[in-house]
Amino acid sequence: FRSKRVGLWWNGKPNGDIFLNEVAAQLAARYPGMQVERIWEARPSTTTFYGVPKPDIAYMAGRADLVIGALGD
Repeated sequence: FRSKRVGLWWNGKPNGDIFLNEVAAQLAARYPGMQVERIWEARPSTTTFYGVPKPDIAYMAGRADLVIGALGD
């Protein structure tokens, strides 16, 4: 995991970002050197619960070795 990049995707519903921030903290503590990208910050158009457009899915796939998604509520 040291050289891996993990993307975190959030659909914008309440509290999903809080969960993903905790996931990021836990991963960073366990795997020093691993990079985390909060995709909703880097590309706000991905923050939708109506379905992510194909170009945004391609963006996520190209930016990370693994994408973890969370839905809120």
